[in-house]
Amino acid sequence: MRFVDGYPNLSDWHTRVTCRPNYAAAFGDWNEEKYLTLMTEKGTEAWRQISGMIA
Repeated sequence: MRFVDGYPNLSDWHTRVTCRPNYAAAFGDWNEEKYLTLMTEKGTEAWRQISGMIA
């Protein structure tokens, strides 16, 4: 499941952005497993705070 699932307009925007050639240069070409793991952990921590704020 993607974070944009359930939001059609956001999903459409995300699809358009990720198809752009610059997206790969900015995000795809430097992906490393350690960094992705760290981002997942920090994103989960941040989401707990964010979801509390918007509840």
